[in-house]
Amino acid sequence: MSAKQLIRQYKKDIKELRKYYDGCRYCGKTKEEAKLQLCAGCGLHRYCSKDCQRKAWPKHKEMCQQNQRNMQLPDKQAGLKRLNTFTQKHKPHLHVAGIRALDILEDIGNCKERVLLVMIRERDASDPASRKAERAFRCFDAKVVDLDVFCGIQGNIAGTIGKEIERSNTAEKLAKGQGSVFVAVWLFESADPTMSICGYPFSIDAAEDMEKKKAAPWREDLFAALNWEVPTEEELEDRNLIVVLSP
Repeated sequence: MSAKQLIRQYKKDIKELRKYYDGCRYCGKTKEEAKLQLCAGCGLHRYCSKDCQRKAWPKHKEMCQQNQRNMQLPDKQAGLKRLNTFTQKHKPHLHVAGIRALDILEDIGNCKERVLLVMIRERDASDPASRKAERAFRCFDAKVVDLDVFCGIQGNIAGTIGKEIERSNTAEKLAKGQGSVFVAVWLFESADPTMSICGYPFSIDAAEDMEKKKAAPWREDLFAALNWEVPTEEELEDRNLIVVLSP
């Protein structure tokens, strides 16, 4: 498959998959099935009704409140809004990458112990692509990190993320072959992390089907999807940045 064909396929995939990922975060209804409204608190999760939002609140509460606190910080507000829009646009690819990167098929317990960390930078303002929300940033590295390393980077909301991962991956769920992988997209501008973090549900059956359809390694697949171009060998090199940045 040529580079142009590959990018064309990604554009098609993201249009199809976004119908599902932009659905109600509780019942899964799409915008074709119901009128969806954003959570007034964080402005990230969508719900088809007040009933679904109420039922989802126990799990959504802490993350919602933390997102609101983050957005109130003057130095992060604009960056977080753009970052959240970028991750919303790329939810399908981040979801697939999280499942493949954490190697859920090999060990389902990885979803409780590891996080996929995706590092991005803003595109140069002179780049015409930077004007589009889904291309405002460029991925330059991605790696799986242990939860304790991730919490050391994330700092003040580490406890919130840890609790959310525990709630999303109970022993009962894992026994049924279900759970959630967590993906953090880090806007890499300073040592003070500006991140968008989201948990993506999975089932072993869906993960097996997904793996059959993917020929490229997960990092190459993710880079191509986020950057809208086939990655170079240099881009795919493991830079080991986390060793430098972690406390």
